[in-house]
Amino acid sequence: METVSVSGARKGITLYNEDTSLNRDRFYRVCLSHGLLGGDVVERQWGRLGTWGRCRLDCYEDRTSALRAIHALIDAKLRRGYHLR
Repeated sequence: METVSVSGARKGITLYNEDTSLNRDRFYRVCLSHGLLGGDVVERQWGRLGTWGRCRLDCYEDRTSALRAIHALIDAKLRRGYHLR
């Protein structure tokens, strides 16, 4: 399994899932930012390559819980066949 460093990624982490036999060409991007009212925001964007995809924002009260959520998301995607390019 790949090891992904979240702390070193300034603009987020993008994972890819490509399988030409299944016509699969997907991306999953996750990044961490500060919220306007305090706390941290985990932004997720996913979809087919070449499209804008879908987006979701999750707010957390502190950086520790936000990083824990990011690690859980990345681990789940790596188990489902996504990888870093």
